[in-house]
Amino acid sequence: MASVKAAYTTKELVELLQVDAHTSVTRRAAREGWQSRPRHGRGGGHEWLLDSMPETTRQLIASTIASRIA
Repeated sequence: MASVKAAYTTKELVELLQVDAHTSVTRRAAREGWQSRPRHGRGGGHEWLLDSMPETTRQLIASTIASRIA
């Protein structure tokens, strides 16, 4: 069962925010000042911290997850 997590990879956010490309997520993160932590594992990268995202973005993520559960 899917649930809201504390941090998301860029790939996960592409799907949850329904955007076309990884660059859309990274540009939005830079514009909105999202905080990240290093992603451990193959490929590295970032995990974007949900608490650092604006409320509207957090609500969109939560509603997308909820619609997949229902």
